[in-house]
Amino acid sequence: MFAFSAPSPLALIAPQPLQPPATTPRRPPPSMTLASPRPPSPPKATPQQPPESLPPPTTLEPVQLIHGVEQYLQVLRESSDSLVVLKVFAPWCRSCRALTPKVNRFAREFSNVRFFKMDYEQNKELCHRLGVASMPTFVFYWGVAGEIEKFSCGPQRAYILREKIEQCLAGSCAIHPQ
Repeated sequence: MFAFSAPSPLALIAPQPLQPPATTPRRPPPSMTLASPRPPSPPKATPQQPPESLPPPTTLEPVQLIHGVEQYLQVLRESSDSLVVLKVFAPWCRSCRALTPKVNRFAREFSNVRFFKMDYEQNKELCHRLGVASMPTFVFYWGVAGEIEKFSCGPQRAYILREKIEQCLAGSCAIHPQ
């Protein structure tokens, strides 16, 4: 014979999944719509061509991006009487990304120091000439007097960057104007 079992009490309380309607709703014919016609979609953006000449370093960010050798040399010429800190980074480097907020904070804190960054991937030849072997690398210059210091440090050792900046500003660097 046929046996009937009653549903459990839990099955009676549990929400049942919504079932899709048996038929899909149809759109009303155009003559029955009350809304105005859809406005035309905006034109699709076309990729912009790269500029003919590279822009100057942006002043909106505390650490300005250097785009190439010419701009690198221009920065050193314009900074003949001040400390320059160059951060060489790579987009794929997690330590570089993690260190960025700290470097930005130092750039705001040490307003008499010029901070710049250079993308290793975009400037490999220059970075090789500078002797960059790991990321991130910091290179200190006293303007055109030359390189003072070069070292690499990650976000856990950002205090080293601060200490070296303070030492250079205090006159404890290898090259410092008298």
